[in-house]
Amino acid sequence: MAGPRDYLQLMKPLQTALLMFTMFGALFAAGGSRVPLRTVVLLAVGGFLAIGGTTALNMYLETDIDALMPRTSRRPLPAGRVAPERVLAFSIVSYLLGVALIRLINPWTVFAVLMGFFFDIILYTDLAKRRTSLNIVLGGVAGGMPAFGGWTAYTGRPEAAAFLAALVVMAWIPMHIWFIATYYLDDYRRAGIPMLPVVKGERRAALYIAFSIVLQVAAVVALYLVGAAGLATLLVAIVLGITAIRRVWRFYLNPSRTAARRLFKVASPYLATIFLVMALEKVVGLA
Repeated sequence: MAGPRDYLQLMKPLQTALLMFTMFGALFAAGGSRVPLRTVVLLAVGGFLAIGGTTALNMYLETDIDALMPRTSRRPLPAGRVAPERVLAFSIVSYLLGVALIRLINPWTVFAVLMGFFFDIILYTDLAKRRTSLNIVLGGVAGGMPAFGGWTAYTGRPEAAAFLAALVVMAWIPMHIWFIATYYLDDYRRAGIPMLPVVKGERRAALYIAFSIVLQVAAVVALYLVGAAGLATLLVAIVLGITAIRRVWRFYLNPSRTAARRLFKVASPYLATIFLVMALEKVVGLA
């Protein structure tokens, strides 16, 4: 019988937590200490339900894939711990409750939630993931929407900085996804998912990842130039970007599953650090 832990797993709590971290990092980077408590509470509960509901629906739609891959075969759906119809109902109800709460903030934050769903479920999961090696480009847009929504939750309008904050996350996605796909290369081959490392090889993927890191640093530079990020954020992003590119280059010269796993492990702290510093600068008045 399914328990609360199984339903929580359907929301991929670690992934959801990271996306919410970027959402709140963007919120406080936009508003600093002036962010209303009401906005914080609504965004926390509504954001968790909307992101988690979208993720649960994604898992519902990918049950067949998860069943073929050893690393995902123990998830609640492929393992048979939760009935598919219950997962479908749970995901839809969670998402709609999240949207209802986000509506109490402002229309542009609702737009972010809707676009996150559209790009994740319709464009990425349904149309692109099983058809093209560049599927995560669309998935990356979905990943950037929490940051966009966090920024607009304070400003109430889509400033250039909101798009740039989303771009920081979007440009991070290749490092996160393609290195885990490299580590679990055999799983993705077995499931027939044309991730870039599977189709073009680990080295080609590494080159694309290096380009995406440069794009991410450029997005932070742009945030600095428009006055939305401070000097500390700029310096941290540059140092982390150079360090990441050096590690990716070493991987390019000598690709291995072990190195791919190490790079995947540092990807999340790398992104979180940028948003943490950006938010702290604004909260303490340095940006």
